[in-house]
Amino acid sequence: MTSEEPSRTWNYRHRAVGAAICLAPVLLFVVSLIASQIAPRDSGMGLGVVVCALPVAILNFHLSFVRPALYRWRRGTLEGFRHISGFPLFGTLLLVIGGVIGFGDWRAAAIGLVAVALDTGGLPWFLVMTWRDDSLWDTRG
Repeated sequence: MTSEEPSRTWNYRHRAVGAAICLAPVLLFVVSLIASQIAPRDSGMGLGVVVCALPVAILNFHLSFVRPALYRWRRGTLEGFRHISGFPLFGTLLLVIGGVIGFGDWRAAAIGLVAVALDTGGLPWFLVMTWRDDSLWDTRG
């Protein structure tokens, strides 16, 4: 950073709103899991939608972590490796729909939490991967 470039200051409000939005799917499934202990219910439709989101999450995880590791293992380097994007936000959308429909079903909540953790194209991973990007979250002072 040069002396002419103004320093960046943390925009706490912007970061808090972004974190709340990105962590909302996790919170939905945690609260659903808690609600399932208080007033359990079965929701085949919600469970079905969450289960449909699981392959999207697995594919996104594979493309982000497994595929580059296999490429490096086979070739000894990542030179020439081309990153392929999965389905960003599609898994999160399915998960939120399934979480709302299946709210209170412990099976949907548990599978949803696993899928949220695996879905590297989802909102929680967006937050993790961009948190240190000052140009996205902060303002120049």
